[in-house]
Amino acid sequence: MRQTLDLATIFTATTQELRQVLNCDRVVVYRFNPDWSGDFVPESVASGWVSLIEQQQDQPHLRETTTQNERCTVTTKVNS
Repeated sequence: MRQTLDLATIFTATTQELRQVLNCDRVVVYRFNPDWSGDFVPESVASGWVSLIEQQQDQPHLRETTTQNERCTVTTKVNS
């Protein structure tokens, strides 16, 4: 991976390795646009799970509403 600067190759390898290390069912990279919409880019998905990359082709609303779902974002509270 060090020999390539191809971002897609790096993300593909990274998602695969992270999924193994974390022992989870899915790792995906979400690329944000300036308006907070975006696209799912390379992902690693366990067998039996639906690929979000494939889903976003048929369901464009996935790109638009991901950040509006409170389960898909991280928020921080400011203590005053």
